[in-house]
Amino acid sequence: MKLLKDLKNAIVFKVKPEFAFTPELLAEFEKQADDFHFDGVEMRDGILRQDCFVAPVNDKFIYTIENKIHYARYKKVNRQIPASVVKREVKRRCDEHFLKEGKSATKKMRTEFKNDAIDDLSVHAFKVDTYIDVLFTDEFVIIFTGSKSVSDDITSYMRKLFNTLPATPIGYAVKGRMSQTVTEDISNALKDAESEEIRTLGFDAGDSVSLQGVGQVSGKQIALDSGVVMAGLEAGMSIGKVQLSSQDLDFDIDEDLHFKSIKFGLGVIIGSDSFVDDEIDGNITVSYNTITSAVDKVVAHLGGWFDD
Repeated sequence: MKLLKDLKNAIVFKVKPEFAFTPELLAEFEKQADDFHFDGVEMRDGILRQDCFVAPVNDKFIYTIENKIHYARYKKVNRQIPASVVKREVKRRCDEHFLKEGKSATKKMRTEFKNDAIDDLSVHAFKVDTYIDVLFTDEFVIIFTGSKSVSDDITSYMRKLFNTLPATPIGYAVKGRMSQTVTEDISNALKDAESEEIRTLGFDAGDSVSLQGVGQVSGKQIALDSGVVMAGLEAGMSIGKVQLSSQDLDFDIDEDLHFKSIKFGLGVIIGSDSFVDDEIDGNITVSYNTITSAVDKVVAHLGGWFDD
C-alpha cells in the first residue's frame, strides 16, 4: 500500500446494497487471480497477456483488515513501442503482400497488419510496470487512479475473477446534481458581501474553480476572487470542477465525482517509508475511511443516493 502522501487520485464505485463479498467469493477471487497471474508479458492461448493482480502484502491476492476492508493490487504493463517502428513494420508487410499478390493491401488488411505487428513487437518491447491499489468493502470499491479507462479495466477484471461485481461509479447516482449545487452555492457566496467563507458540499471551497458552458471565459483553474468567476456565472456558465478542503482531506472533484489532487490532512498522516504490517494496515484504514467519509458527505449534500 502506498503511503498516504502518494495517493493522489481516486475513483470510487458504490456496491449494490444487497451484495456482499462472502468468504466463498473471496476464495474464488484467490483461485482465479492465481490462475491468471504471470510475471511478464506473454502470449497465452493466442492472447497477449499483460495486466493481472499481484499479491500486495503476503502470498494472498487479497489482504483483509478486521474482516472488513480488503486490499488488492493491480499490475498494469505499458508497452513502449515507437510509432515509427510500427509504421516501418506495417510498410514491410504491405510490400511483401504487393510482391506476392501483385496488388496493394486494402485498408482492412493494413489495419490487420498493424494489429499483428503491435502484438509481435510487444513480446520484445520495453515494458513499464505500474501498480494500482484497490480497496473494497461491501459498501465501496476505491481504485487509486485518475484514469476512468484504467478504473473500468480493473473493475471489469474484478468482475471476471469474482464472477460478479454489482458496483457502479458514484457519479452515476448523483448525475447532473454536482455542478448545479456547487454553482448555486458559490454564486450565492460571491454575491453576499458579508460572506467570509465559501462552502459547498459540506466543505470549504478552495481558491479556484473550472468553468464550463458557452461564454467568453476560459481556463481550468480560475481564482474565485478574480471577478472572472462571477462574470462567467452571470453569463450563464456553470462550475465543472471545484477544490474542496476540510481538516482531514483536500481534493478536487468534478461532475463524475472523481477525486483528484488528493492531500490528506496532517491529522491523518501516518507511517514512514518502511512497509511493516501495522503501517500498511494504518494506511489502508485511514485512506479508506477518510475518502468514504468525504463521499458520504458530498452525496448527502447532493440529496442522497438515487434509489437502486
